[in-house]
Amino acid sequence: STLFPYTTLFRSLLAVVGMLCQTLAYAALRGFSRFHPAAVLQVVGGALVPLTAILLAGGRVEHALEISGVLWVAIGSTVFLRICRQWISPAPSVAAIRRAIRALFVFGVPRIPGEVALFGLFALPAYAAVHRDNIVGAGFLSVGLSLVQAIATVFSATGFVLLPYWSRAAKNPQALIRSEEHTSELQSLTNL
Repeated sequence: STLFPYTTLFRSLLAVVGMLCQTLAYAALRGFSRFHPAAVLQVVGGALVPLTAILLAGGRVEHALEISGVLWVAIGSTVFLRICRQWISPAPSVAAIRRAIRALFVFGVPRIPGEVALFGLFALPAYAAVHRDNIVGAGFLSVGLSLVQAIATVFSATGFVLLPYWSRAAKNPQALIRSEEHTSELQSLTNL
């Protein structure tokens, strides 16, 4: 029984490492302007992996974390290996890597408060539910919010698939008129 907290901690860390691998693979695909594979990876990692883990876990949260972590590490590693095999140019120099790290740091640091705030916003309802009601109600609320996030992840990935299409359509006057008509139709439907 003394190993239980350590095994749960290990499985949680495995899930965090897996999500990190998944996120880095997604960022690498986006960095190489491979938006369609990146969107597919986002759907797989954000929706299919957790669903598969839940179905295979037999009702045990720690097993779901472990399965998710292993799948995310496997998928992220596979994506990185495929990218490395397709990379024609030689490895970058240390100076180039330092410049890239600095550029990413300058780009990423201002985003950290927003990411923390977003995490906090999703954590606040469950935290408030624990203090107002009970742990079971907070758990249901947390699962519901996670489901909303998973659904949003799936639909946000479609934006990256459609972005190149809309970019090309914006250059074509006839396509632009057609897209304005579709947008007007959507607006009229939302006003009902």
